[in-house]
Amino acid sequence: LTLLLWQGAPANLEEAIRLHQSGNAAAAIPLYEAFLAERPGVTAIRSNLGAAYSATGRYAEAQKQFEIALRARPADQRIRLNLGLALFKQNLVVEAAEEFEKVYAAEAANTQVVTLLADCYLMLGQNRKVISLLGGYKSENMAHNYMLGMALIRDGQYAKGQVLVDQVLRAGESVE
Repeated sequence: LTLLLWQGAPANLEEAIRLHQSGNAAAAIPLYEAFLAERPGVTAIRSNLGAAYSATGRYAEAQKQFEIALRARPADQRIRLNLGLALFKQNLVVEAAEEFEKVYAAEAANTQVVTLLADCYLMLGQNRKVISLLGGYKSENMAHNYMLGMALIRDGQYAKGQVLVDQVLRAGESVE
């Protein structure tokens, strides 16, 4: 979400950002759309519109906005991550994994990206990729431990996997 406004920003844009920041993404959408109708090349606002669509469950529309924004700023990993999330929410797991892989290549230490990518791999049955991605982690992250444990079990490494899954269950954590 763009927090900074440039001098002379129209009032409707300021209102859109204020509404979006206050949690009223639905009310911000028509204001973002009106602004972009006049100034379609403002990538930050296009990304905001995508985020507002996502916040209201309109993931296909969000995807389109993030794709347009990425054409203007292909190295912007935040936009790429948001595109991946929009794809993931539409159950387009293969496509989401492709976007998360690109973000991971640029930001391997980003725990959110690691978690999302591992989840995609697990959903796709790519257990070896989950093991490779998470196997080096000595993690207190229960989601990572669960996904790694399940991948190990599915890969036939039952004892190793069971230890991790049991650890999650003993901690009383939800699988989600």
